[in-house]
Amino acid sequence: MELAEAIRPKRAQYKGQGSVAGGNVSFTAGFDLVPAGGGTKVAWQGEAQIFGRLTSVAGGLLEPARKEKCAEAD
Repeated sequence: MELAEAIRPKRAQYKGQGSVAGGNVSFTAGFDLVPAGGGTKVAWQGEAQIFGRLTSVAGGLLEPARKEKCAEAD
């Protein structure tokens, strides 16, 4: 992973990629810090893309989670 964006003290985003048995993965993960009342809210976000033979195995498991997340975003 490498730091792709940093707006201190408000935001950080990381990007990475790697190999797993039967495929490759590319991902981003980050957070925004937002003042909330007397504290700070951490708003996380992330995305992963899976390529290769692994998608035929994991795709069936990941598809319901993707659909659920997309429905929340609407």
